[in-house]
Parts: sequence; C-alpha cells; structure tokens
Amino acid sequence: MALGREPMMAIFLVLLAPTLLQFVIGGTAFALFPQAFQNGGVIDRGLVTNVTLLMCFVVATHFAIMTFWSDWVGAGPFAGAMQTKPRWIMTALWIGPFILIAPTVIVGLFMGGGDENWAYADDFNPAWTAVENQGLATLFYAIILAPIVEEVTFRGIGMGAMIARGIGGVMAAIVTTVAFTIIHGQYSPAALAVIFIAGLGFAALRLVSGTIIVPIVAHISANSVVTLLGS
Repeated sequence: MALGREPMMAIFLVLLAPTLLQFVIGGTAFALFPQAFQNGGVIDRGLVTNVTLLMCFVVATHFAIMTFWSDWVGAGPFAGAMQTKPRWIMTALWIGPFILIAPTVIVGLFMGGGDENWAYADDFNPAWTAVENQGLATLFYAIILAPIVEEVTFRGIGMGAMIARGIGGVMAAIVTTVAFTIIHGQYSPAALAVIFIAGLGFAALRLVSGTIIVPIVAHISANSVVTLLGS
C-alpha cells in the first residue's frame, strides 16, 4: 500500500523515466563515440563494451533512485517482498525460460524460420549483438542488471502502485507490460509481441506468488538461457 502514496512519482519512474533513459544513453553514446554511428562506422567489441558500461551506469543510477524512493515511502528497496518458499524459486528457474522461449518459437514459426535476424528492427545494426562483440559487461547487463531493474520497475513499483490505487491486477499487468515492451525499441514488431507476452508471464508470477523475487529469478533464468542459446 505504501507505493500508492506517491502516484505521480511512481508514474514518472515507471512510464517516463525508462523512455527518457533511452534518449540519455543514445545521446551520450553518440557524443562519446560519434564515429560508430556514422555510415561505415566500425562496431567492435571495445565499442560495445564501452556503450554497455555506459548503459550499466545510467540504469544503475535509475535503479538507485527507485530503490531509495521505494524504501523512503515504506515499500522496501525492491518494492515488494524478497522472501518466498524454495518451491517458488525452483518454479521460477524452470518456468522463466519457458515464458520467453515458447512465444519466441511460435512467432519464429510464423516468420518462416528462414530469416535469422527477424527479431530486430530494420535499422538495428546486428554488430551490436554479434557474439564476437560480447564480453563480461554485456553478460552482466543482460543476465543480472536488466532483469532486476526491469522487474523492480514494472512488476514492483508499477504494478504495486496501480494495485494500491484500486486498479485490478490484470489491468495493472497489461499497462505495465506495455511500458515494459516500449523500452525494447531495438526489436521488430514480431519480437515486441514476444516481449509483451513474456512480460505478462512475469507479471502473472508476481501476482500468484505475492513476491517480487519470483519474477526476478524467472527473468534472470530466462535471459541466461536465451543468452546461452544465442551464443
């Protein structure tokens, strides 16, 4: 209930701040590494690592502000309970990859299976996600930082604040999942559908388990398996 006391701040942190961060990261990266964003610019492992470290710094700063605010209003730093029964952790570990992989396989079949790059937008340079350009920084961001921050943002503060203001759990899940999908602008419309379905799955785990740790573990597990398969 504490999350409902400051609805405007919750709206900013969940609906506006993640989108603004995209512009901050993009603008800063362009200012620091302009050659990489020009036609014919070389995107190598060093550049990907530097941009990823920038992303880590900006996202971690946003996370620090969120956790301080959430704790200040009385909801705890993670905007939800971080304790649960071991069976829920085990469930999250195996169901997390299924939540992300199952819709990916289904949508991939509809795409014909012939285009390996169907998941990304037309203007996205695949060099950013090429296996040879990935390092510890990108693994840390994809497997640890992003899942934790996204779950606390959308399934923690977002859903918690909306439910506390009298909005039903299903509607709260849909609205916050739309916001969760929007921040993944590097993906194609088909892949965004996958992300939306997966977001609903993580939101369902938040509702049925009553704790934020379950969707966090599920998201980490999902990203870990997908990253392993992609490499």
